[in-house]
Amino acid sequence: MNNVKFSMELGNQFNNYLQLQDYVLLLQDLGYYAIYYDDALHWAGFECWSILTAIAENTQKIRMGPSMSFFSYRHPVLLAKAAATVDIVSDGRLEFRVGAGDIGVRNDSRRFGTSFPSPTKRVCQLREGLEIIKSLWCDEITSFNGKSYNLLEASVLPIPVQKPTPPFTIAGEGTKMLELCVDHANVWESSNTDHISYERMVLEINGICKKKSMDTNKLGRSLEVFVALNNNKNNMEKIVRNHAELMGLSIDDPWINRWLIGGVESCRKFFEDFVNLGVREFVIVPITDDLKWFIEKFSSEIIKKSGI
Repeated sequence: MNNVKFSMELGNQFNNYLQLQDYVLLLQDLGYYAIYYDDALHWAGFECWSILTAIAENTQKIRMGPSMSFFSYRHPVLLAKAAATVDIVSDGRLEFRVGAGDIGVRNDSRRFGTSFPSPTKRVCQLREGLEIIKSLWCDEITSFNGKSYNLLEASVLPIPVQKPTPPFTIAGEGTKMLELCVDHANVWESSNTDHISYERMVLEINGICKKKSMDTNKLGRSLEVFVALNNNKNNMEKIVRNHAELMGLSIDDPWINRWLIGGVESCRKFFEDFVNLGVREFVIVPITDDLKWFIEKFSSEIIKKSGI
């Protein structure tokens, strides 16, 4: 499959620990690259980094990480320690995935009064937090004096198994976020499924890399895709509507225009087209009322039968 990887996001579907572990093992057996768990207060069932440690202990091959983690929830030092713990328990299978936060973090802020600063401040927090975490993992002592965080002769042990660090995936689409991805990420992730918009972002990233004299091929590309896979139109519309409501969205929200809603053939074509645009990992968010059916159907009809 030309090194194309498929991963699955889970989180809001589970309040039963044993059931979650069954699905994790199913994903591992079917050959998915990674499982990513939602880092959210309202949307997710279990707390993200705690459950990732349990997943690490009970699996052998599949990689893991947060769907995205946010400094709105955690100080960089706390996130560095949580991530290092998962990487050690999993013997080096952590994917370190972070973003500035969008719909989920905003909704949590409305419900629980958690922090949701301005976009400019969130990007500043992310940049400073990434610099701090890399230093904590790579340097003996870290001192940092920034706009959002300050550390004085700090250190954390133990550090991750993967050297120099676990791979960093950063989600973002605006110019400032794309610049941050070029500076700090191993992988850039978008959730924009419009071909024209996606190609524009690729051109912008290539331009940023050129200005910084960086090789564009060193930055991997990942695409998060919300997928409703069902050939029964009426049932599919109901499932999509229910999923949107769970996310706190109206059915006509522009965000839903990004979702991949259709049958097997159209889904295969979608993934093949984005592979041609350079995407090498697809992170699937299942929109379904039958998760086991979805996982097995996606594996057998999309992954195994696509032309990628």
